[in-house]
Amino acid sequence: MRAALFKYWPPSDFAVKYLHSRIFDFKPDAFTLPVTPTREFWIHVIQSKIEATIKNEGDVIGWEDDEETVGPVALAAKQSLLKAIPHLLPQESSDILYRLVFEHGDFGIHNTSIITDDDRKPGVTSLYDWETACIVPALLADPLVAAGPVDLITNEHAEPAVTRIPGSSTAAELEAYATWSRHYIKELYTHAPDFEFAIKAGKDVRYLWFALRDWHGGESEKFFGDLGAWAEAQLKDMGIP
Repeated sequence: MRAALFKYWPPSDFAVKYLHSRIFDFKPDAFTLPVTPTREFWIHVIQSKIEATIKNEGDVIGWEDDEETVGPVALAAKQSLLKAIPHLLPQESSDILYRLVFEHGDFGIHNTSIITDDDRKPGVTSLYDWETACIVPALLADPLVAAGPVDLITNEHAEPAVTRIPGSSTAAELEAYATWSRHYIKELYTHAPDFEFAIKAGKDVRYLWFALRDWHGGESEKFFGDLGAWAEAQLKDMGIP
């Protein structure tokens, strides 16, 4: 089911209509480049999000209830991130990485209707709750699937991993969760081998994208200071002054 969603290519007019409105905050009022499945467009999207998030020193940053403004650390981080972004997105070697994909945003067993056939093999008949759905390039697709008490994911190397693990989990339960993840990721890559390729190719920009997505405001100087230091480290590793 997750592989089928990854392989689905939303119609171009659908992407043009909904891409901007469905991307997580913070973002500009509009993107100035046309929606296309290209590296150039996604460099523009991510840079625009950084500029919309970290404006000028003294401007509000995050949610108004946070009562925070852009400080010198976040402002410096902004410049580091803007400089790093074009180097974090891999070159287009094929049409795989920047192909637009439709993300559910809360994919898991809790949002599906599942039946079993006469041989007791399960099948998904419906996928519900699309309120956090968005459109992203394949290299930013999220393989996470909520499976009961845990989330099955991949690590930065596209290997099976588990998160949201209950603190009371026993050794047997931890092994079961790891087994679930190994089975899920193996099946996912079998049915959608490009998913593994995209995750590996997008390793660095995925770190930035998901960090921005998961930031809910607050402690902006520390958050963006750490992100700016990470960006500087990436540039240094690439030999970019």
